[in-house]
Amino acid sequence: MKTLFKQILVSTLMLGTVTSYANLKLNEATFYPKELHFDNVKKGHHFSIKNNSGKTIYTEIVNKAGDYTTNYDLASLTDGLYTVELNKDFEINIKTFAVTSGMLTFIKNTDHTVYKPSFRTEDNKLFISKLNLNEKGPLSIKVYFDNDLIHSESTNNGIIFSRVYALNEDVSGYYAIVLKTTTGRTYKKSFKL
Repeated sequence: MKTLFKQILVSTLMLGTVTSYANLKLNEATFYPKELHFDNVKKGHHFSIKNNSGKTIYTEIVNKAGDYTTNYDLASLTDGLYTVELNKDFEINIKTFAVTSGMLTFIKNTDHTVYKPSFRTEDNKLFISKLNLNEKGPLSIKVYFDNDLIHSESTNNGIIFSRVYALNEDVSGYYAIVLKTTTGRTYKKSFKL
C-alpha cells in the first residue's frame, strides 16, 4: 500500500512539474542553431543578445543592406532565457528564446516591437512623439541646456505620447532630451539651437 501511495505521489508531482513547464509555451520551434537570419535590414542596424537580467552579452552592427545572417552560435549560450533584438531606425524587434542543453527554443507569443520616440526641432520648438503599443506605464522626460536640467516631468502615457516644448529663442546653446520608459529603455537626442 505504501509503495502504491509513493507511486501515485511521484506521478502527481511529475504531472504538476510537466504542466508548469507547459505553461511557459516553449514549444514553438526547437532546433540547434548555428546562425540567425533577418530579412530587409539596413546598414547600421544593431543586432544584440541580452540575458534574462537585461545585460547585453553580444552586439553586432549590420554592415550591408538586405538579408542579414549573424554567425553567433546561440547554442553555445549557458542555459537560460534570452532576447534577440534588432534595433532599426524607428523600432526595435524583440524575440525571446530559451537555451537548454544547447537546444534553442523560441517562445511562442513573445515577439513584439518597441517603437522609438521621434524628436524634431523647428525654430524654437521641440516636438516629441512616441507610439506605445507594448510599453505601459509613465514616461520620464528630462530636458537639459548646456548640461543643466531645465525641465523634468513624468507622464502617464497612453498609446500615443506627444509633446511640444517652446524653447527660449534668445538663448542659443546645446540641448539634450532624455526620455526613459518604465521598462528601462532610455532614448537620448542632442541638438543645438
